Amino acid sequence: MKKSNVLKLLLGIALLSSCIGYPISTQGAELKKTPRWIIGSDDRIIVGDTTKAPYNSMVFIEISGGGIGSGVLISPDTVLTAAHVVYNSATKSFASSITVYPGFNAGVVPFGSAKAKAMVLPTEYQKEASFDYDYAIVKLDRNLNVGATGIAGFSSFTDLPITISGYHGDLGGKMGTQTGHIKEYNEKTLVYDDLDTMGGSSGAPVYDARNYIVGVNVGGIGIIYPDGTAEYKNIASRMGGEALDKLGKWWNFSEYGNFSGGYISWLPADYSPINNLDDISTLTLPVNYRNSGNSPWFDIQFKNGAQFVNSETVHSENKNVVEYLNYDNNIARFKINGVGSTDIVFYSKDGTQKYTKKINITKAAAYTNVSLNKNYGVATANILTNNQQFSLGALMTSQKIDLTHDFVFDTTLGIGSGQGDGVSFVIKNTPSANSFGGSGDGLGVSGLSQTLAISLRHQSWYSPPRNSVSFYDGNFKNYVNTTPGTGTNSDLHVRWTASTQTLSYVYRGVTSSYRLNDLNQFFGGTSAYVGLVGVTGQASNVHLTYSPRLTAVVFQ
Repeated sequence: MKKSNVLKLLLGIALLSSCIGYPISTQGAELKKTPRWIIGSDDRIIVGDTTKAPYNSMVFIEISGGGIGSGVLISPDTVLTAAHVVYNSATKSFASSITVYPGFNAGVVPFGSAKAKAMVLPTEYQKEASFDYDYAIVKLDRNLNVGATGIAGFSSFTDLPITISGYHGDLGGKMGTQTGHIKEYNEKTLVYDDLDTMGGSSGAPVYDARNYIVGVNVGGIGIIYPDGTAEYKNIASRMGGEALDKLGKWWNFSEYGNFSGGYISWLPADYSPINNLDDISTLTLPVNYRNSGNSPWFDIQFKNGAQFVNSETVHSENKNVVEYLNYDNNIARFKINGVGSTDIVFYSKDGTQKYTKKINITKAAAYTNVSLNKNYGVATANILTNNQQFSLGALMTSQKIDLTHDFVFDTTLGIGSGQGDGVSFVIKNTPSANSFGGSGDGLGVSGLSQTLAISLRHQSWYSPPRNSVSFYDGNFKNYVNTTPGTGTNSDLHVRWTASTQTLSYVYRGVTSSYRLNDLNQFFGGTSAYVGLVGVTGQASNVHLTYSPRLTAVVFQ
């Protein structure tokens, strides 16, 4: 047990509220709430390699206004931390922004970062800040697939070996770790007097030898004895019982409104699935945006739990970029005013949830009808393949299309009565527009890299015949069977949605979509050639395209 005569350091620190039930035997001493302290000698150890488990799941938290804190990933998009890291009990307000960095090491960011899209804390903490309820969940705007730590619901903690790993403010952004023991506990708090903590370590996980979380480091207490000596102990909010119940519900926002997402209701009705705002880290729109109703605003419609949204607190952080107009029938309406970035913010009626979404407004998008040129193969403009074996023809853009903007492609495909092979709609960042893949079963794309395609097969030379639509991303996948396409004309409708990096199609009654994880990584850039390629192999057929129309932004 570490003791010191530090009575003077406690002057000016407010008495703990008498309603807070700490598991401390005070023997007539005075309890005072303190910051976290080094108790006696400093026994913390600097973590050298923060990329190894369990340290890769620990996060450095950067708080708007210059504050820092600690936390731990309990799922790829969920951080457990202290409530006072994300919420100011004096001003009754959430942090305006939170950024987390897993495995952070003195400025080195091995796994990137993510921003908070939602924050949740107990109603009890909002009413009266106390160590008993000093825990919160931060939902992130993207998954951080670097490892996560589980939570243990122990019933007994006496002398349990525990470790605290976090970002103490005096360690220059390095992670400190130390192992000790729990000395005293009750239903809501854990106490340890052989572990050192400093500001910045708030929210750090307290975990056992199996790396299961038993508490959240939140602060310190000082015990002033009648003889003038003082004893320090550090304290954690216990993750058990009531806390575990709350965390289980918060994890999916099942109890506290579940308003942490919504649909973007302005998407054209003929596209499925409808965009889920939860799946978009940043919603990007041009300043001259017009929705499907040709109106200069966009709507966010909450998918469920809309009754928990406090419509009076909905706002945009920067009205010069996006202005909040109104909230009606579970729909929040916003108007674009200028180029730039802003956060739109929603709160729950009880004040325990904050949800934010980043909005990026770009310069006016110069949408044009982009012509498709005859780049390769068969000479006649609307003929992709002649009725012969091993024929390949294509209509492609001569300029690359900007994939940071949406585009729409429509055409009617004419398929002859022959036996092979098919047509692919292609997005490719190849050295030239004239680069194509294998003919026949390769559908003009096999073997190509940095290529995303929709491949339409009608191969009646197979037994049984193959009539299907699939995506190609280096491999053919996500096959969907269609009705036979030979001897018919069929409309093909394709859409690229930049905000979600999703390619969708509607063809012969079939609708499907494919989403990229990282546009720039997949294509090696943000632009590509777009067009159609038709192929035959050992079986012949004619493939036609009627009135192809591509509405897109040409890459500058």
